[in-house]
Amino acid sequence: MGLCRREVLYYAIQADNDIMNFEQIVRKIKTDRWWSEESPCNYQQALTAWRAFVHQGKIYGPKHISIAIALYRNDFLFEKSSRTEKLSQFAKVLGMFMTNPEPILDDYKNFLKAKIQLIKIGSSLLAAFQKDNRTLASRYSEFYEAYTTLFTHSVMPECGDVYSDERLAKDLKPYIRKFSLQEVSVILSTYPMLSFMEQERVDFLRMVVSKKLDFQKFSKKYHWIQNNYGGAKFLDGKYFAKASKELKFNKTAKEIGLELASLQSKAQRLRQKQKTLLAELNLPKKLAKTFELMRMMSRWIDERKWSALHAIYYIDTFLFEVSKRTRVRKQILEYLTPQEMIHLLHSGKLENRNEAIQRRKFSVYVYCYDQGHYEEHIFTGKQAQHVFKLFEQRTNKIIEGHVASAPVNKFSGRVQIILNPHKEKFIPGRILVTTMTRPDFVPLMRQASAIITDEGGITSHAAIVSRELGIPCIIGTKTATKSFKTGDKVEMDVAKGIIRKI
Repeated sequence: MGLCRREVLYYAIQADNDIMNFEQIVRKIKTDRWWSEESPCNYQQALTAWRAFVHQGKIYGPKHISIAIALYRNDFLFEKSSRTEKLSQFAKVLGMFMTNPEPILDDYKNFLKAKIQLIKIGSSLLAAFQKDNRTLASRYSEFYEAYTTLFTHSVMPECGDVYSDERLAKDLKPYIRKFSLQEVSVILSTYPMLSFMEQERVDFLRMVVSKKLDFQKFSKKYHWIQNNYGGAKFLDGKYFAKASKELKFNKTAKEIGLELASLQSKAQRLRQKQKTLLAELNLPKKLAKTFELMRMMSRWIDERKWSALHAIYYIDTFLFEVSKRTRVRKQILEYLTPQEMIHLLHSGKLENRNEAIQRRKFSVYVYCYDQGHYEEHIFTGKQAQHVFKLFEQRTNKIIEGHVASAPVNKFSGRVQIILNPHKEKFIPGRILVTTMTRPDFVPLMRQASAIITDEGGITSHAAIVSRELGIPCIIGTKTATKSFKTGDKVEMDVAKGIIRKI
C-alpha cells in the first residue's frame, strides 16, 4: 500500500478550516503522555518519518497514531509521540499477530519492496544531476514518494518501544525466576541475526585479517555507515585505512580474531540462548507471541535504519546539487518542505528564506489526522517557544533509569556528553552520555567505559550494543544530558539503575 504522489505533494498545503489549531495541539500536549527521541536532524531528512507515523493508520487503523510532533532547535530534533497511542497500537498489532497476522506480514513484504525501490529511485535521482531543473524536481518528487512509502511500511515496530518501557517488565516478572529481567528481555526480543552495523564490522575485520586491504572498494560498500538525520558523513578509503591502523595498534591479531569469531557465531549463540530460555521459562502463549512479534520488529527496525542511512546520502547529495544550482545555502534548503523544494526548482526563486532560517533556529512541526483528513502545521516564534516549554523537564543530581547491561554492580567515572558524533570528539574511556544511541554512535560506544542515555527501552539500540560490548549501561533516565556536564564524575548503581554525581 503506497501513497500517491498527489498525497505526497499535498503535505505543505493547509486547509482553510484547520482540523487542529494551535490551542487544540497545546491541549493534546498537556493531556497526553509523550515518548521522546532526540537526534541531529533537519526537515528534509525526516519530515517523511513524522508523516509516516500518522499515515500508517491506513494499514493498522487511524485511531491509534493521530499526531506526530517534532521540535527543532539549531539542527537538533526533539521527537514527541503519544505513549498512550503507541501502547494502543501495540495491543492492536499483537492481537492481529495472534489471530490474523497476514496484514502484518503483507506490511513487511511491502516494506521489502519499498526498500528495493528506494535504492533504484535514489540512483535515478543522482543521475538527474545531468538534467535540467524540472527533471531534477520530478526525480526528487519520485524519491520523496518512495521514501515516504518506505517509512509508512516500517514505523509500526516503533510502538514496541513504549511497551518494552512500560509493560514488559510487569508482564514478564512472574516467569523469570532465577534469570535477570534485562537478560531475558533483550535475548528474547532480539532477532537472531547480525545487525547491518555488525555485518559491516565483520566485513571490516575479515579484510584486516586477510590482509587484502582494498579500502576504496570497502568505502563504496559502506561509505554511508555513519550517516544520521542531520546529514551524510561520507567515509572514504582514507577513513577505513586509518581505522585499520588504529585497530592493529590497539588490538593483537589474536584479539581481532576472537572479536571476529564472536560476531560470526552471534546469531547461532543467540538462537541457542532463546531456545534454552523459552524451554526453561515455559511462558504463556500470549507472552511467547509477544516476544516473537518483538523479534520481528527488531529485524524490521534494523532494515529500516539501513534504508534510512542510504536515503540520507541521496538527500544530502541532492541538497548540495540544488545549492550549487540555486546559490541558496544548503543549511537553508534543509528546512524547506518537499513542495517548497519543488517550487524552488521550478521557479528558481526562494520566497520563504527568512521562514526557513527561523525553522532551523527554533520551530515545531506537527503532522496530524482527524475526521478523515491529514494536516501539517509549522510553528515558529512565540508559539514554538510555548511548545518547547510544555516539554521542558527539571534536572536533578540523582537520576534513575532502566538497567540495560550490568557486568558489575557499581561503576564510576567521568562523563562526556555527546549529542552529535559527527561534530564532537569522544575521549576514550569516559562514560558516554547522550540522548539515545544510533548506528553512527557505534565507534564511540566501542571506546566508552559505560553508557547512559536519556531515552530508550530495554530493547533499544544502546541496550543491545552495550550488552554485546559487555559494558555498564543505564537507559531511559530522561534528563542525564541535562543533569550532568562533560567532566562530571558520577557513580552508576548498575543494580538499581541509579546515577549520582560524586
